[in-house]
Amino acid sequence: MDENRKIPYDLVTQKLNDWYTLIKNDQVEQAEHIRKEVEKELVNMEENQDALLYYQLLEFRHEIMLSYMESKRIDDLNSAYETIKEMEEQGQLTGMLEYYYFFFTGMYEFRRKELTTAISAYRIAETKLSEVEDEIEKAEFFFKVSYVYYYMKQTYFSMNYASRALKIFQKFDEYAVQTLRCQFIVAGNLIDSWNLKERCNNF
Repeated sequence: MDENRKIPYDLVTQKLNDWYTLIKNDQVEQAEHIRKEVEKELVNMEENQDALLYYQLLEFRHEIMLSYMESKRIDDLNSAYETIKEMEEQGQLTGMLEYYYFFFTGMYEFRRKELTTAISAYRIAETKLSEVEDEIEKAEFFFKVSYVYYYMKQTYFSMNYASRALKIFQKFDEYAVQTLRCQFIVAGNLIDSWNLKERCNNF
């Protein structure tokens, strides 16, 4: 290919979408591979600010994945977070990009065990769900929120979000793992709810 020929940004954006799918499915090796491909293509991509911002957001999301999968220190996420925080403060993020910012920020804050801050970020992200057309992305969001509430023992909130996620994931055979995760959350909430009733009945 002619080195001076620019790569259409929509082709790079599609690869960014593929990268995000791999991240969501915790496919670390494949995600790392496509990440390197994207880095090379960005150098010759035709100018598009949204594609570059999307890349920065996915870099942050990728690092969150690695912090779990490879037990990386939380400190390793801080610089990536500061980068996207600055982008948001400068008003560069709109539409879906703004949704991703608050969604990923919620995940970051949960990783830091800043639970109320995580919920605050998720609540803002939820107001922007109208920008999201992909059902699986919505299910992914509902699941993450349900997990924070489950961790906080906010049983009814957790159950509500887990049920919404489950309803979507169950439509797709290829999301059996995600369906199972939701079912674990639902089951855990039912146990917590039953235990709470038992304690109340003993008074």
